[in-house]
Amino acid sequence: ANGSQFYFSAKQPRRPGKLYRLHTSSIQLVKDFQPTPFGGARNFVELGGSRSRMVFEAHAPHMQLCVTDGTAVGTTGLTNLLSSEMIRFGNQVFFVGHDAAHGRELWATDGTASGTRLAADIRPGPNGSFPSQFVTWGQRLVFVAHDSVSQTDIWTSDGTSAGTRRLLPNPVGRGTGIGPLEVLNGRLLYGT
Repeated sequence: ANGSQFYFSAKQPRRPGKLYRLHTSSIQLVKDFQPTPFGGARNFVELGGSRSRMVFEAHAPHMQLCVTDGTAVGTTGLTNLLSSEMIRFGNQVFFVGHDAAHGRELWATDGTASGTRLAADIRPGPNGSFPSQFVTWGQRLVFVAHDSVSQTDIWTSDGTSAGTRRLLPNPVGRGTGIGPLEVLNGRLLYGT
């Protein structure tokens, strides 16, 4: 949902998914993606700022990060990175991007191809840090990630590489996971 608009993907048997927009009482086709057996768009996240746009993943013709303003012309691909787990933070969308050079790391986009960037390379090299469980806590993005010695810790970021750091080491120790992160009444809660 984005203001008075609702975006969704639908497909018919043996036909690719299409991106639709429901605005007030009418449904409009926004984009008919290229044929693929998987088809469709998913993981919609509203992009902050003055313009009404949504970031999402789509098979177009392969899985990629896209942005839409609700028009066919304004629906474009941002990057060919494999992406997952997205969250709005400030006027950007942060997501887990996966490429051969970095593995799975924290990436961000402002809704433009030139503004899509590696936000932090927590575990340099192709193995990646596998960030997950994104939550916002005050003016910080908080998530779980692995450092270069396979330690799973709670990390925080202000959206910059320099402002991304370990917030809390794993209280149980190496080789254990950290349960879901939650924010309740201004407090960060987590399980082990």
